[in-house]
Amino acid sequence: MERVFDICHGCRRCVSLCSAFPTLFDLVDESKTMEVDGVRQGRLLARSSTSAISCDVCYMTKCPYVPPHPWNVDFPHLMLRGKAVRVRNGRRSFPRHAS
Repeated sequence: MERVFDICHGCRRCVSLCSAFPTLFDLVDESKTMEVDGVRQGRLLARSSTSAISCDVCYMTKCPYVPPHPWNVDFPHLMLRGKAVRVRNGRRSFPRHAS
């Protein structure tokens, strides 16, 4: 997570796609170090994953670091995994859909 956030913070091509990116960049820019390591990881994941809308536009159209690039950045799936971890740890619940 920290590696992907650091790559995204350095690139910023995706800033206009969804609110997850401005949220991530603002948290980093407001930290004392102005780097990803200056923000608590739990806060980064919580704020970014709740802002991501899982549309995959960043992955499919904007990000130059998706496979086959060696950095293998997959931001949408990282956010989905972050949401799943938060649910497992009881910090968030998935909404129930009406049948």
